Amino acid sequence: MHEEFVQLDGEIVFVRHSETRPGRPTLFFVHALGDSGLAFSEAFHHLQSINYNLVAPDLVGYGKSSAALNGDYSIASQILRLKRVASLLGVAQLILVGHSLGGLIATEWAASESPTQLEALVNIEGNLTPEDATFTRRAVEAFRSFAEDSTVWSAWFRSTFVPSLTASEHSRPSPSLLRYYSSILLCRPEAFLANSLEILQLTDVAPGETLSPIAARYVAVGLPKLYCWGSDS
Repeated sequence: MHEEFVQLDGEIVFVRHSETRPGRPTLFFVHALGDSGLAFSEAFHHLQSINYNLVAPDLVGYGKSSAALNGDYSIASQILRLKRVASLLGVAQLILVGHSLGGLIATEWAASESPTQLEALVNIEGNLTPEDATFTRRAVEAFRSFAEDSTVWSAWFRSTFVPSLTASEHSRPSPSLLRYYSSILLCRPEAFLANSLEILQLTDVAPGETLSPIAARYVAVGLPKLYCWGSDS
C-alpha cells in the first residue's frame, strides 16, 4: 500500500492506494461519516493479488486530509475533489465502493449527469431512509439543542460524543470500533456536522413521497449496482 498527499488548489487529500496501472479497473473506496480510508485496510490485504487498482482517499475534513479551504464540506464538493484525485492518480474505469456516508456520496456521484469514468456502484449500508440516519440524527439533535451554536456543539462532539463511541456493555470494544475511534479523533467537527445535516436532508421522505431523495437517485442509477446491508451494528 502506498500513501501520499495530493494537492488540490490549497487543499490536501491524503490517499492510500495500491500500485496504480493505467488501463485496468479501479476499486475506489469512499469512507463513512467520521471515518477515514483506514476503514478499508483489509481490502489492501485481501485484494492485493487481483488485477485492479485500489484507491482509498480521506475525504477533506477527515483523517489526514486538510480542512476545506472555503469551509465547504458539501457532498457535491467532496465529489468534485474525489474526481480530481482520480484524475491526478491517472485511474479510470472506477467501481465506487462507499460505506455509510461514502455510500451516499458514491450514489450521488453515480447518479450525476455524466459519470463517464464509472463502471459500477457498491453501496455498503449507505443512508437511504430516515431510519438509516440514527447516528447522524443524534449529532444534529444535539446541535439544535445548543441553539445551533457550532462552538458549543464542537466542544460536545469532542468531550461527549466521540468518547461515547467506545462505551459498551463489553469491556473490550471490537477492533473495528477502536479503528473507527482512532479515525474520528482526526475528524474535523465542522465537517462531521455539515455532512450530518446534509444526510438528514437527503434521507428525509417528503409528504406524499415513498422514497427519500437519495433513495430515488439510487433507484435511478443505471450502472450495475449492489447494496450491502450487515446484520450487526
